[in-house]
Amino acid sequence: SSQQTLTITFISIVPKNIWLKQGGKMIEKTIEKKVCDYAKTKRMIVYKMNPLNNRGIPDRLFLTAGGDIFFIEFKQLGKKPNENQAREIARLRANNIDVYVIDNVDDGKKVIDHHA
Repeated sequence: SSQQTLTITFISIVPKNIWLKQGGKMIEKTIEKKVCDYAKTKRMIVYKMNPLNNRGIPDRLFLTAGGDIFFIEFKQLGKKPNENQAREIARLRANNIDVYVIDNVDDGKKVIDHHA
């Protein structure tokens, strides 16, 4: 008699593993989503920036009901902006625009609360 082997393949339906951690650290997209969702509860408008038009632009633009405008560049815990990002962040800050580099949810929520 011949035996057949059944192979089952699992396909993830979670887009880009947004809720997962890599190496025990929360991934950037998870931090970004949680902070942006929190900002929306504070009546902020949040835009995802398109890096194709301007390499180095921070990830998100936030607009508050009181008229504040600021950017956040999201990073995995302990990671730093690359050279293009650092240059763009410096350029924005030189023009008195608030730009934050956030690598965890708690600090992101503090920034949102500061501007809310």
